[in-house]
Amino acid sequence: MSRKISILITILAILNACTTATPMMTPTALIKSIPTATVQSTRASTSTVLPINTPAADKIEEEATQPAFSELKSIFPGMCESSIKISPDQNWLAQDCLYDSLHVIKRGGSTTRKVAYEEIFGDSEYYPQIAGGISPEHWANDSQSLYFSVSYCCWDPPYILLSQTETLYKMDIRNGSYKLLREGLFDFSFSPTEKRVTFIEELDSPLIVEIHDMETGKINKVKLNVDNTYNQAKVDAWSSDGLKFIVKAVSGINYSTKVSHNDIFSLIMIDVSNLSQKLILKDLPTPYLEVTEWTEDDVLILKTGSELTTEQITHRQYNLKTDTLTTPTPDP
Repeated sequence: MSRKISILITILAILNACTTATPMMTPTALIKSIPTATVQSTRASTSTVLPINTPAADKIEEEATQPAFSELKSIFPGMCESSIKISPDQNWLAQDCLYDSLHVIKRGGSTTRKVAYEEIFGDSEYYPQIAGGISPEHWANDSQSLYFSVSYCCWDPPYILLSQTETLYKMDIRNGSYKLLREGLFDFSFSPTEKRVTFIEELDSPLIVEIHDMETGKINKVKLNVDNTYNQAKVDAWSSDGLKFIVKAVSGINYSTKVSHNDIFSLIMIDVSNLSQKLILKDLPTPYLEVTEWTEDDVLILKTGSELTTEQITHRQYNLKTDTLTTPTPDP
């Protein structure tokens, strides 16, 4: 990677080594990355709505309410109050218990797997005041493997330096052992059929998506057909058969609705069977763009806009069969 980027963060709360308070941070400017620094990722979480088969609640949001947590604690004793990932068979709960460990708890609490912060961050001079995070990312369809990411944070008074890179691990849930899969990632995405995973490195130009076949181990690399002003990309959605996916490329740095200025976005569809590319949207100016759904009838549901502008959040639809884009509609 020839170009690296870090986000300069102003400290709003001074951390005490003996406390577990989460630091309040606000992005202010861009600076060059320090090659030797390990830093905490800002990649958006993929945990959204998590199904739980309980009489009290059919769905638990990532920002769950206290009654929902109380219900969950009776099912998964020992859980902490943070975002959760439930295994497909609903027998395991995984979560990052901040400043402590990644917890993986079996229904009923009879078995717990842990990855301690000290185990991951203990060699850092910034531990335990500022460590980073260990986040559950993806459960295998058979619930026997958990993929989790590690993001590091470094201290440079009076600033904390953050970058986009993450390290991806795979845990064998049967015995709690885990292994390193990949470092230096900005984005990774698993196909719904779990036959493939895509990797995109941090701020690379030209933009390249790696497609890993999880059954054969074969790796294909696709250089995105965008100009060199585009400096980052993210896989937003897969077709249900896992044979195509949508890549969002951006000329700028914004992956948040909490911004008010426009960046330039393009959407590209990649067919993994022949590695072909199809440009869906080109050079769309907007503060934010996300493909939130790929429907069974090949319609992409798009989310655009900003929570900080008069435009607010809007929704659009792109029909892949007719190559038509609807006009924006306000967020309900």
